[in-house]
Amino acid sequence: MTDDVNRPSPGALQSLIYTPRTPQSEQPSLEVLDQLLLPNKKAYIPVKTTQDAWKVIRDMNVRGAPLIAIVAVLSLAVEMSAKSNVQGKDGFASLQAAAAWLQEAVVYLKTSRPTAVNLFTAMDEVLLLSQATSKKHDAVGAGVQNAAPLVSAVVTFAEQMLKEDVESNQAIGDHGAAAILANLLPGQGVKVLTHCNTGSLATAGYGTALGVIRSLHKEGRLARVFCTETRPYNQGARLTAFELVQDQLPGTLITDSMVSFLMATQGLDAIVVGADRIAANGDTANKIGTYQLAVTAKHHGVAFYVAAPFTSFDLSLASGDQIEIEERPARELTQVQGIQVAPQEIAVWNPGFDVTPASLITGIITEKGVIHPFPSAGATDAKPCVPTQETGDSRRKSNGTVGHGTRMTFDIPGFLKGEGAHQIPSSLPDATAPTLAMELESANLPSPSSVYVALSEENVALFLQKHVRDVWDLLGARTGVEVEISEVGDGNLNLVFIVKGPKNTVVVKQALPYVRCVGESWPLTLDRAFYEAAALQEEGRHTPRLVPEVYYSNRALALIVMQFVPPPHIILRKALIRGDVLSTLAADLSEFMARNLFFTSSFHLSGPSKREAVAFWSGNHGLCALTEAVVFTEPYCPEVAHNRWTSPALDETVAQFRQDQALKVAVGKLKAKFMDSTEALCHGDLHTGSVMVKEGSTVVIDPEFAFYGPMGFECGALLANFWLNYFSQAGRASDGGGRHEYAEWVLDTSVAIWQEFCAKFLALWTDAATHQGEGFKRVAYAKPEELRAAQKVFVQDLLRDTLGFAGCKMIRRIIGIAHVEDLESIADLQVRAACEKRALKMARTLVVHGVEYASIEAVAALARKV
Repeated sequence: MTDDVNRPSPGALQSLIYTPRTPQSEQPSLEVLDQLLLPNKKAYIPVKTTQDAWKVIRDMNVRGAPLIAIVAVLSLAVEMSAKSNVQGKDGFASLQAAAAWLQEAVVYLKTSRPTAVNLFTAMDEVLLLSQATSKKHDAVGAGVQNAAPLVSAVVTFAEQMLKEDVESNQAIGDHGAAAILANLLPGQGVKVLTHCNTGSLATAGYGTALGVIRSLHKEGRLARVFCTETRPYNQGARLTAFELVQDQLPGTLITDSMVSFLMATQGLDAIVVGADRIAANGDTANKIGTYQLAVTAKHHGVAFYVAAPFTSFDLSLASGDQIEIEERPARELTQVQGIQVAPQEIAVWNPGFDVTPASLITGIITEKGVIHPFPSAGATDAKPCVPTQETGDSRRKSNGTVGHGTRMTFDIPGFLKGEGAHQIPSSLPDATAPTLAMELESANLPSPSSVYVALSEENVALFLQKHVRDVWDLLGARTGVEVEISEVGDGNLNLVFIVKGPKNTVVVKQALPYVRCVGESWPLTLDRAFYEAAALQEEGRHTPRLVPEVYYSNRALALIVMQFVPPPHIILRKALIRGDVLSTLAADLSEFMARNLFFTSSFHLSGPSKREAVAFWSGNHGLCALTEAVVFTEPYCPEVAHNRWTSPALDETVAQFRQDQALKVAVGKLKAKFMDSTEALCHGDLHTGSVMVKEGSTVVIDPEFAFYGPMGFECGALLANFWLNYFSQAGRASDGGGRHEYAEWVLDTSVAIWQEFCAKFLALWTDAATHQGEGFKRVAYAKPEELRAAQKVFVQDLLRDTLGFAGCKMIRRIIGIAHVEDLESIADLQVRAACEKRALKMARTLVVHGVEYASIEAVAALARKV
């Protein structure tokens, strides 16, 4: 990036600096003003390639529908000129090669921003130009081995587009000023409001809506211009206000929410806004907030104008219902200059645009004049009306608006036809490849705010390409062909896609509205994906190296895009089955549990904060209900058809469990604790299938069951799965003797996890810097021996809960609906059943007699004994 203080100033408000070709140099150059730095700094970004252009458009260094199109076309001219002067693979071997490159570059540039039609129109015009040039030279048999004719045609087109934009903006300004002044008394000044930025920074120069305001000022009739700040990106505050100050226009900045009160108390003569896309009936898409301005203007009898060039019209769309609305990243609402100003857990809806119905628009100002509406069928009142009350003197002849009951529409096709304007076709004849729009249409993609639709391997990449541009950038792909997709969801509940691009790989996880391993007969809430994303973000705050980063989440589609955990990581369960020894496993898992349980508990949180957290996570009750059923109830119910076990070897054991009153009472008490206790935020499904490992690295995944519950449930779930694997090792070796040494490592690891967990949790409790909450309030335990006594009792109670919940988990994994591969992969059913019987014996002991075990070492001895 270069700062313009080191060069001759090209003008205070130039949105771009384009240096055309000269006889001495065939290479044009382009730089764009970095509008993200305004108003504090004016700096220019070099644009040498279409990739550069795509990035400055997508990142909103460049914005404004006309300017986006101009920068895209100029980038084609600059890069094609550079390639035409290069030999070898980086240059153009022929005109056909240049045309093929241009086709791909156009498709790529169209993906930068989806709502503004100017970009799509300009790109389609370039392709038509390319086809015409290719046909011309094919017909005469000349120059096909030379790309110069096509390069020259594109450069000429780009430079003419740049020139015409300034001229059309000045014409728009003059037509708009005349229309507004026609409805005012002679000599009266104009009070006008504008939204977003539509001036020199949104165009090649002068501006559209702000061009109208400049023309009013030129006529000496501008009394005051109000500009809205335009949240969430503040284009009005940063850019329009900057232009008003630079041009010394009488401007006042207000917040978006002040407009209605402004109209009621100070009065306005007109509102003038720009447009990103105008449908054939006059419905207009523009920066978010425009629609509410139009509604307010209608109520207060204020004229509402849209100012846009012909390139903003899209006659392929009958109405605004067909306009695609871009969804912007959540961080634009939740962060200000990188600082988090909203809770990270809050769901965000951030459309970049809205659609104003034609019935609310007084007129559409173009470079050829103003298009006025006419009453549609059934209109109740076609006559202009004057507000019955005005603030200040009566100054208007007529405000140009129509009555509240009137339904108005525009004959835009007729106007354009009369002015000789042409409409670019939505599809191009003789195209060598489908456009991105065609690909997306054929993929039948859901929009981010639509009702739920399950994705597939065929359209998940296109969804990212169209709707999640931050992730698409991360992948480093230009087209869907460069992306590899595989669906790997082998669990019980969700779709899981691995999406691999040229630069990076991500995981796309989408919930299904039912239990996947059962089918649609068992419906399940989609909201679990929302809570999973929130849980990953919460865990990421406390243990960032132990959980994947969340890149994107969408509550309506039950969708999460997150960091890919690369090979040689594998699922911990498979590593234990394989016999891997992992030196940091106990340290990592104990840290994950200790920090996440401590920092989400009353040991760290204030009373109000804890209760707010409990209330929020109580929304994930659908997954809690699933746990309540499959862990604490169904294994003990003979009428549950989807329960299964190794039959007939375990038939007698299962029957005994279902008649075991002591066991069922103990399980009932644990279920009540699961439902009633809200000690901390639990992962909810922490087992060896929810952890990915390699030597020296551990990553915990899949917290969709996250809820506020007893800490013992979290600890017990994890230890239960280690103990299930411990018992499976006896059936794993080919010599029939079992892998005794490795089994001991598994058992020792479970002991180490508990020991290290306790040590780390108690260290956080002992440290006054982290123990700041209401739980065991420090002031009540001033003496060290008092604190140690409280900690001893706490750990003993936690061990009791942990063992009970571990036993419940072990039982459900052997005689319930969902089993574990550790045991299921033992092919010999008699050997498997023997392992399962030992595990069930230990599990019952833990549930019924867990209180009798004072240490984890005693539990390990129990495992060895059974």
